[in-house]
Amino acid sequence: MNITQPILSVAQVSKSFGGTVAVRDVSFDIAYGERCLIIGTNGAGKSTLFNLICGDLPLSSGKIEIFGHDVSKMSVRNRSKLGLRRTYQGTALFNKLTIRQNFYLSLLGAMPMSKQMNLFTNYKDTAAYTEQIEQICKTVQLSKKIDEMVANLSHGERRQLEVGLALICHPQLLLLDEPSSGLSANERLIIQDLLMGLDSDITLVLVEHNMELAFAVATRVIVMMNGEIVDIGTPLEIQNNPYVQEIYLGGKKYA
Repeated sequence: MNITQPILSVAQVSKSFGGTVAVRDVSFDIAYGERCLIIGTNGAGKSTLFNLICGDLPLSSGKIEIFGHDVSKMSVRNRSKLGLRRTYQGTALFNKLTIRQNFYLSLLGAMPMSKQMNLFTNYKDTAAYTEQIEQICKTVQLSKKIDEMVANLSHGERRQLEVGLALICHPQLLLLDEPSSGLSANERLIIQDLLMGLDSDITLVLVEHNMELAFAVATRVIVMMNGEIVDIGTPLEIQNNPYVQEIYLGGKKYA
């Protein structure tokens, strides 16, 4: 991977649903190791843009490149093979399995078929995967509940697990959609600490409504309105934009 080129390049991307334009002529680049925040009111096009980047929705027009590869018509699975991972606003976990088992399934899904049986038949591989899972559980502060059924987890713990599942396969580009949605103040701090502690070689794109968390994590901010980008800048530049203050931040500034 050439870290001097953009990790993610979005060029004149648009998406329409019938006569409704959800994303209109959006262009931006994200550099290696950047922490990029996308903000906007409900209906601004943020989640649709995420779905276009990940391949969950087809483009109406434009081009998306990941690590220099044109992925505009590439499947979700093939994009994930390039090192892209994401979370969704709604949790998608196996409630009747343990945290550990959820991690094993995530690892299996990312493996080629030829290697999947090694997870159960090769002791060295199994031990390595077990160690990897235990380390990720430590990272997302779930070590004490690694063998707990997911159905018994709090909402905040489920969010921590979702981030862990995205991290278990060593992503190079991580997209998080509302990771603190519905969390208490203490739970948000756990997610904030987790995101601020991510390896510097992970490039992060974040959609988040909690501005205290978002501005603590982000190095650059993209502001969307009605499917279009209306401003791009550093967190300080965005906070000092009177229009953004009034419309998105309620007149507040976040240190």
